Amino acid sequence: MHRPRRAPAGRPHPRWLAAPALLALAVVLSGCWPARILGLRPERAAGPVAVSLAVPASAFETGPGQSPPATLRVSLVKDARLMVQERALQAPEGDEAVATFVFDQVYEGRWEVAGELLDAEGDAVYAGATRLYVTAGETATVRLTLAARPALLRTQIDLSGYDRQALVTAAGVHLKGPSTAYLKASRPGRDLVWSFDRERQPGTYDLRLVLYQDGGAIEYSREYTSVVLLPGKTTALRWRPATGGAIVIGEIDWVPAAPGDVTCQVLPSEAALRVAWSPPPDPDVAGYRVYLRPPEGSLRLAEEVTAGASQVTLTDPTLPWQAGGAVYVGVTAVDLAGQESLHAPGWCEIPGPSGPASVVERGAG
Repeated sequence: MHRPRRAPAGRPHPRWLAAPALLALAVVLSGCWPARILGLRPERAAGPVAVSLAVPASAFETGPGQSPPATLRVSLVKDARLMVQERALQAPEGDEAVATFVFDQVYEGRWEVAGELLDAEGDAVYAGATRLYVTAGETATVRLTLAARPALLRTQIDLSGYDRQALVTAAGVHLKGPSTAYLKASRPGRDLVWSFDRERQPGTYDLRLVLYQDGGAIEYSREYTSVVLLPGKTTALRWRPATGGAIVIGEIDWVPAAPGDVTCQVLPSEAALRVAWSPPPDPDVAGYRVYLRPPEGSLRLAEEVTAGASQVTLTDPTLPWQAGGAVYVGVTAVDLAGQESLHAPGWCEIPGPSGPASVVERGAG
């Protein structure tokens, strides 16, 4: 009887070599990657994608000391991929400003699209988001109208020195304005100091702070005070009730007001800018910070000075001294608690080679 021939020990039988050999031959003959032979479809570039951002004219209406809008940013996100583009914001023509961003190579699939308007401090103050499906060989387009981001109200309650603090179980904020709200936060344990954050629609509000006893009875409330909540910004309140006989006096420690009357004198021969400002009325200002943003650069801290200063000379050879251009200058006040005001904005117009020796710009942004 004929018996099949066995392969020597430790060596594979020829029949087991057949499948890998045939697979390799198919790859060579087809010019395909193994993923295609196995039926897996790799991703393919399928751009371009065009994203238009529409910024309403209301975004340009900045108040005193408020940082002006400066930069538009678009982000495309899919899985672990991130594509980002930024550009300087242009003034609106009519009711809105529109800018279009084009991404040339974008993989097929569903992408998350986010648009943001950043102010000169780098905070996103207007935003919008959507989804976009990219198909090979087609141009995908989407338009986003940006809306004001919620404002964050950060409230800190400090019961140090309040002789009835044992009765207090919660604190609250009453707001009347673009929307009416009663925001309440329980006191954690017996902490003398605690804080809570709440997001609200931006706008001007009448605000009242309240202390509560167990069961919801009002222990103490102060009079209404006006406060402005800015889109995408944090407004910090610190309230320290204190005793005085039968009268309880509440006090709000506000973020310091921004400096005023920012001026900028350009000294091209020294490659320097002389920035001056008027001190704010706050008595607890500890110093000032001066920020710069060149025409083709990002915002950066240029100098910190003490409270007694009202001007500073900034030497920076990297600014566009030959070609000229507008340099953004922002001055902020910092109080003893480390709280920083909004920017007091200004612009320094650096002259070109044939321009005047110096320029003075007052800062309305």
